[in-house]
Amino acid sequence: MAENEEAGGDKPSKVKSALVMTAAVLTIGATIAGLLADSISVVKEATEESELSAAVVAKQTAVVGLLAGFGDPPPPKDCLANVETQLDALIKAATPLKDGKADSKRPQDAAAVNALTEFTKAHPDQGVGFGLLAKAQLYNGVAGTEVAKNAKVADTLCDKWALPSNLVGITHFRGGRSDDAEVSYRTALGRHPAYAAPRFNLALIALRKKDAGAAVEELTTLIGHHPHHKNAHLLRGQAYLQLNKTAEALVDLKAAVAADGKNANAQLLLGQALAKSGDAAGAKKALCTAKSLGHPAGAQVCPE
Repeated sequence: MAENEEAGGDKPSKVKSALVMTAAVLTIGATIAGLLADSISVVKEATEESELSAAVVAKQTAVVGLLAGFGDPPPPKDCLANVETQLDALIKAATPLKDGKADSKRPQDAAAVNALTEFTKAHPDQGVGFGLLAKAQLYNGVAGTEVAKNAKVADTLCDKWALPSNLVGITHFRGGRSDDAEVSYRTALGRHPAYAAPRFNLALIALRKKDAGAAVEELTTLIGHHPHHKNAHLLRGQAYLQLNKTAEALVDLKAAVAADGKNANAQLLLGQALAKSGDAAGAKKALCTAKSLGHPAGAQVCPE
């Protein structure tokens, strides 16, 4: 009987099991459909984010290119804004600094100071803005304390970027604090070894300390990274002259004159090197060119 009951109750059990399985299949199907819907949504969001990121990356690349045009290294990626409007504002504010230099005091330098001041007020968390503001202030002849203050803010917000340390070093050097300047320049180089400006500035410190050998060492490293640097050959030629290495000085000073024949300092130093080498005619030509270019020592060294 038990067997019959068991056998007789088997049909409903099988039907019930089939219904349960069907429901389970439907549930799984619904779950998979839900997962697919979520996946499509995620893919769509990722695609939109990717498109936005591409636009932002293009603007970030433009900021890095702008800095490279100034001779400055790129900041770490996480220091760059990731909002297009911020990046656009930064590029617009800093672009006038092109072709400027310390104390150039051009109208565009003043305009850059004003624009970057407004940018940093609006975006106080953007270290790149503070670094460029410090650079603009340096160009516009602002007091070194203000330049250093903004450079230090940039350094705090973006502590792996080399530009702020170089700017702080410049303010130390101008204030006669060569040892402090050297620390700042070496910090900058520790962050970006190929950075030309602090390497050149270390050579200037070495010459100020009458250590022409150290200057040659720094400048040789600099030229290795930047063989066409505007003033590195000129300064190394001067250092070689101090070391009485006339042949080496001539190579550098001829390169400096070839790069910029209207550089009065280069012509004067080349004349001195040529005179030391025994080339009186060449020395006279270079020294008199220095005089014609308005070098203050030209009148004294150019033979009548």
